[in-house]
Amino acid sequence: DPGTGVLTAASWRGAAEARLDRLGGHGPGPAVLLLDLDHFRLLNDRYGARIGDAVLRAVAGTLRDEVRAADLVGRSGGEEFAVLLPGTGAFDAMAIAERIRLRIASTLVALKASGDGPQFVGVTVSIGVAGCAAGGLADALPAAETALLRAKAAGRNRTVCAEPDVSSS
Repeated sequence: DPGTGVLTAASWRGAAEARLDRLGGHGPGPAVLLLDLDHFRLLNDRYGARIGDAVLRAVAGTLRDEVRAADLVGRSGGEEFAVLLPGTGAFDAMAIAERIRLRIASTLVALKASGDGPQFVGVTVSIGVAGCAAGGLADALPAAETALLRAKAAGRNRTVCAEPDVSSS
């Protein structure tokens, strides 16, 4: 994705499918994270596309910083990102997702300097987590999407796992 420096949705999907094929069910996981920026449309409407793009770049940069080299990060939609975590079970994926959520919540993007000094805007994300079982991405992505919707319905700025036995925050 030229705007954020992460994979496009189609590239991410293809790379994720190839990675899952290579793993062939060996080891724990993998897991999928779906992230959606909370109230991004309002932020974009209030501050403009330039600031919205800067926020997207900041979130993409945080994702790249917080994941391992073997993990795949892509932009799956306007303000949505997807992460494939090979070799990661649901419990560890929740810990990674929560670390990402907290790091993004602490990231500020400069608006501009004014007479009162510099002004900044922050953003939060809701994250859905799902394991990739035998059904692969075909099952994991809808499960992560459902978990993401539950995170938003529960008040946003939280991480929810599709696995019923993994606690959510």
